[in-house]
Amino acid sequence: MPDSITNWLIDYLDNRQHYTIFQGQRSSLAVINASVVQGSVIGPSDFIITTADLQPTNHHNRLLKYADDSYLLIGSKHLGSVHAELLHITAWAKSKNLQINLSKMHEMAVVRSNKPSRATEASVTGGERVIAMSILGVIYD
Repeated sequence: MPDSITNWLIDYLDNRQHYTIFQGQRSSLAVINASVVQGSVIGPSDFIITTADLQPTNHHNRLLKYADDSYLLIGSKHLGSVHAELLHITAWAKSKNLQINLSKMHEMAVVRSNKPSRATEASVTGGERVIAMSILGVIYD
């Protein structure tokens, strides 16, 4: 990449400042040196580049990434990998100076109606077991 483009990107991403206005009150400025610039033209490309190296540790599991949400799909035969996968994702986020929003972390068990569920209790510590989930506007239940 030419130096001029590299320098432009560094200047664009380095020492970004943010404030919030709520009910006419403006917060103090906060310097942000991590994360994807949401609402910007470069945001989607930045997200793809930032998350390209995030892969599941077990090749049977799937990690789907959309905008600022990720979905980890683990089959019933590999439920024992949940803890290792979450540790891996947490370590990855920390290495990127990102934080996982635990309040948005949910677990949903999908089972065939003609088979008893092997997953009777939540596997995710701190995560809430839900019976329905909206993914890109589609509700799964």
